[in-house]
Amino acid sequence: MLKLLDMIPKDSYVCLDPNFTEDIVDIEDLMAPFIKRADVILPSEGEAKLLKGTETDEDACRLLASEGKLVVLKKENQGANFIMEILGNGFRRFQ
Repeated sequence: MLKLLDMIPKDSYVCLDPNFTEDIVDIEDLMAPFIKRADVILPSEGEAKLLKGTETDEDACRLLASEGKLVVLKKENQGANFIMEILGNGFRRFQ
C-alpha cells in the first residue's frame, strides 16, 4: 500500500476514509503515512480519536485540522461536522 501511496502525483488531492475496526493494534502508526499524504480526512465517530490517540473525536479533528487537513467527522444519522483551521485564526466547525 505504501508503494501505491508513493505513486500518487504530488499535485493530486488525496481523500482518506479510514474505515477500520477498533481491534487493530498500533493504528496510529499504521495510518500515519496515509494521514500525512491526505488532504481530506473522513473519519467516522470513534475513528478520529483512535487515529490521533486523543480523548475525543473533536480533539483529534482539531489536531488534524492544525496539520492542514480538511476534516469531515461522520456522525451516522446525525450528519457530519466539517472542521478546518482558517489561516491560523482558530478552528471553524460547520455542521
